[in-house]
Amino acid sequence: MPDLLVTALCYREAGFSVIPIRADGSKAPALKSWTPFQHRLPSEDDLRQWFGNGAVRGIGVVCGAVSGNLAVLDFDSEDAFTAFGDLVVEHGLQELVSRLPCAKTPGGYHYYLRTPEPLATQVLARNEKGELLVEVRGEGAYAIVPPSPAEVHPDRKPYELLTGDLCAVPQLTAEEVEDILSLVRALNRKVEPAPQVLRVTGDAKRVGDIYNEQADVLSLLQRHGWSIYREGRDGSVLLTRPGKARGVSASWHEGLRTLYMFSTNAPPFEAGRAYSPFAIYTLLEHAGDFSKAAKALRQESNTQTASRGGVTEWLQQHAVTFSELAQTDFPPIEWAVENVIPACGLTMLVGKKGIGKSWALLELALNLAQGCPVWGLPVPKARRIAYIALEDAPRRLEERRRLAFLEASSNALLLTQWLPAEQGGREALRALVRELGVEVVIIDTLSAWRSLLPQTNGRNVWQEEHAIVRDLQQFAMEEGICLVVAHHRNKSASADVDSIAGTGGLSAPVDTVIIATRSRGEAEGVFRVFGRDVPEQELAMAYTGTRWTVIGDAREHAVSEERRRILEAVQELGEASPREVAEVTGLSHGSVRHLLARMCNDGTLQKTARGKYAPTPPEQTSEHTIHDSHHSQIHNRIVNAVNAVNDVNAVNAVNAITTPPQHNTTRIRVITTEEDFPYGG
Repeated sequence: MPDLLVTALCYREAGFSVIPIRADGSKAPALKSWTPFQHRLPSEDDLRQWFGNGAVRGIGVVCGAVSGNLAVLDFDSEDAFTAFGDLVVEHGLQELVSRLPCAKTPGGYHYYLRTPEPLATQVLARNEKGELLVEVRGEGAYAIVPPSPAEVHPDRKPYELLTGDLCAVPQLTAEEVEDILSLVRALNRKVEPAPQVLRVTGDAKRVGDIYNEQADVLSLLQRHGWSIYREGRDGSVLLTRPGKARGVSASWHEGLRTLYMFSTNAPPFEAGRAYSPFAIYTLLEHAGDFSKAAKALRQESNTQTASRGGVTEWLQQHAVTFSELAQTDFPPIEWAVENVIPACGLTMLVGKKGIGKSWALLELALNLAQGCPVWGLPVPKARRIAYIALEDAPRRLEERRRLAFLEASSNALLLTQWLPAEQGGREALRALVRELGVEVVIIDTLSAWRSLLPQTNGRNVWQEEHAIVRDLQQFAMEEGICLVVAHHRNKSASADVDSIAGTGGLSAPVDTVIIATRSRGEAEGVFRVFGRDVPEQELAMAYTGTRWTVIGDAREHAVSEERRRILEAVQELGEASPREVAEVTGLSHGSVRHLLARMCNDGTLQKTARGKYAPTPPEQTSEHTIHDSHHSQIHNRIVNAVNAVNDVNAVNAVNAITTPPQHNTTRIRVITTEEDFPYGG
């Protein structure tokens, strides 16, 4: 066990007010009163009396001015700590946060920092239920610190230092503190409706009600120097105050039509207050005079009424009734890849590094150029392709093509570098389409493409990312082409837009999203497809290390895999109860009971006199059951077929594998890990 006295003396030497903590699970100070130590440091004699007598104690450190403006970020949730880490990386603050000592507590994590001014103890983030996620411990609070023993906490777990040195907690600048606290506040998901801050009556109230419903608040704030920082995790828009380059100063909640102020340096607003649109307008435009604000809005309304003639004419030209819409004959959607990638618009392929995105795009480029199936899916016709592979070299791509048995095509152009925007990058993209006849542009990756655009020092991140992707989407629609970009996933376990690395501004303009998931070392994965014009679907995919191939609906495939495991378990045991099958397969007892009943109904299994389940004798197996028994073999046959392709036209055979297996002596090892195959993806 660490020498607590030595540690306590070190903490005092570092300027901390140290107090002893009871070892009874209460986390309370082992003192009649710890109030004196909120104003002075303990003496060495105090520390020797508390920690040098052999008694088990925890170490507490008083936060605030007495300890040199010490503040402790206290994370009570593993998810919140992980989400904070994602935000730190996303906003480029790794170097700053890595300077802070970090400790694992029995219930979460601590970060330790010193601030220019003492911080008040306050809650920074709650979840949707109002439960505490993160708070900052400052003036008037203490924190239990490593190496406090397990007896201190009711969960009987110790406090452990993960990184850094608590005897050398760094002093941060005011801007650095604001950056960190802003990211933590962005985790807050509990938004409470707030009452009207300033009382409004009479005619001003009537005008104000209309303004509250209709006003474009974000435009108003931007005219006064505010900027959009990013989209909040709860759907809010996080804002940066005038005079600040980055960070969260306030949040706008469209559903509540309310502005919540975080910053203490954003006049005329006050921190901790909530403002309606009319209150924001009045404070910014009329120095808080609601009568003048109402009068100005009435005059503006009258001016707009006088100019409605031109607006009415425009409406008459562009508005259409639903009856007229119902009689319109729209052409069918044209596909680049049947039911997955439209021939017009922006498609984003999302996946973690090393999952095989680049392999998927290489097959998309070369097979689409020849009109051959892509990932085992039909391709209506061949198209002229431009593959802009910004993270690969020509030699590497040629090696990949050979390994994947993909046929070279003169109908597919390859570029491994591109012009920066200021040197004509956009004009070159347009020339690909208009002068070289390209119908499909593939960009690998979005991050590399973004590096070619003008840098803006991280300001207005949500708006910038939205503008980048919106520009690509508008280009695809204007030129009538298919544009496919590859992008990375974040650490989210979900397979939806929240798993796309970056802010929500990236995904908003995209027409179609394909999220690729695959566990490391596994030969199967899932492509989840959704978008504006595509049917939402989850495709079970076989992956050989060089090629992806559809093997069916992901949900049905998962059930088929469970049936196979259950059948193998029953065959191995001879006869078995549901509980025995669940123990062998690792499946839940409820799923096993359900599938056993279904397998009895379709004749795969039979129930014995003892109430257990046994394989159906061969003479009782129906033709339907025999066909189903081959279903679990389809994946293996497809993988063999893909690996055995020596000519790209043979890929057509993959779609035709629906009959019982034939004799096949070809056996090629399936590559499933980066160790097996060193070319990434």
